[in-house]
Amino acid sequence: MKILFTAALLFAPMFLPQPALAQPNARGLVAINRPQVELRDLFSGLGQQGSLVLGPAPAPGQRIFVGTAQLSAIAEEYGIGWQSHGVDMQVIIERPGQPLSRATITAAIATALQDAGAPAHCAITLPDFTPPMVPPDASPRIMINRLVFDSLTHSFTAELLIGAPGMAPQSANLSGLAQPTTHVLVATHDLVPGEILGSTDVAMAWIADAGTGVVNDPSQAYGLQIHQAVAANSPLTMDQLGAPTLIAKGDQVTLDVMLPGLDVSAQGVSLSQGGKGDLISVLNPASHEIVQAMITGPDTAQVNPASTPMRARQIGYGAYAMNAASYDNRGILP
Repeated sequence: MKILFTAALLFAPMFLPQPALAQPNARGLVAINRPQVELRDLFSGLGQQGSLVLGPAPAPGQRIFVGTAQLSAIAEEYGIGWQSHGVDMQVIIERPGQPLSRATITAAIATALQDAGAPAHCAITLPDFTPPMVPPDASPRIMINRLVFDSLTHSFTAELLIGAPGMAPQSANLSGLAQPTTHVLVATHDLVPGEILGSTDVAMAWIADAGTGVVNDPSQAYGLQIHQAVAANSPLTMDQLGAPTLIAKGDQVTLDVMLPGLDVSAQGVSLSQGGKGDLISVLNPASHEIVQAMITGPDTAQVNPASTPMRARQIGYGAYAMNAASYDNRGILP
């Protein structure tokens, strides 16, 4: 009796009622982040049977569509009690992805270009190139194969090979330019006339087609004033810079005239602006004469004793002279 009882206990579960599985239903939109499509991606309520692999998943960033006919065939093949009942059904399986960083691609190209004889620093452009998609948070392996570089035209062609966990290897053909660059000073933000340059306003960068007259030493620019607007990331040229403006047009200027044994001064009105060392035209409102003077400091300039004064009306400043304030210095400036 003991043996029979034990056997009865062993086989008892076979005769106990099993919980019924939910009726399988076709899914709608499904997102997966693995390299295979499983049966459960198409139908719900399958239990352990749902882990059966049907085939490869779509590439990262892509999707596949499974229509009614294919769903019915798969259900029949795997013994799934699902029917469309004449309703047109479709399951969409999509796989998230992110574009491979362009910086990652160009870094790999730059290394291969140096091996092919290109300059150590060059600006790489890939026109009409769309970076391939890789799984999110993947650490892809990049390889540049069959690179050909033309040193005369700076053009190149190559094959890009990409591998990452959970995705099939990908390849893409590349073509682009690797232009030589110059190490120059560029604006870190938009610069407007009147700004005095400091260390946070500029930085050194490798730029292609930088042009002539560019600044390649930061010390040449610090403390100078912007005379022409400069867009962010654009190279600076000496034509765009100058000494800080010490005298603006219309400012009252103290003019110094140094003669042997005599140092005299007068007041005038500046007809132009400039920084230290610049020559400006200054109007004597009393005599209506204009002299050339070199700026020596804020609102001060020194007249060259050998310079020849010009009448304001002779050079088109008559109306300006009539409107300028009058100073009692007629006898000081000739």
